[in-house]
Amino acid sequence: MKTIFLTLFLIGFIPAQTAFALTDGNELLNWCKQARATCLAYVAGAIEMRQEWSLECPVPNGLKWGQSVAIIEKYMSDFPERRHLPATTLIHDALARAYPCKK
Repeated sequence: MKTIFLTLFLIGFIPAQTAFALTDGNELLNWCKQARATCLAYVAGAIEMRQEWSLECPVPNGLKWGQSVAIIEKYMSDFPERRHLPATTLIHDALARAYPCKK
């Protein structure tokens, strides 16, 4: 619950022109390098939404936000040709690649 409030609080610091536009991977990567709190808030919100909606496979319990960001940054570094895609898509794909579904 604290994470949700923190996320909503930090989202208030996102510039208005980007808050209403679809954030792409380039913008997310820039946040992760220059505005760490904004990056963490965005990633936390996307992961919590993913968990709440039970989309495909959940991330492991105990996964730290900083660890999630590192996974996502590595994914965007490994696949720069995908950075034009929505940031939420890249977050989902990075976590699905790092933690594939157990069958």
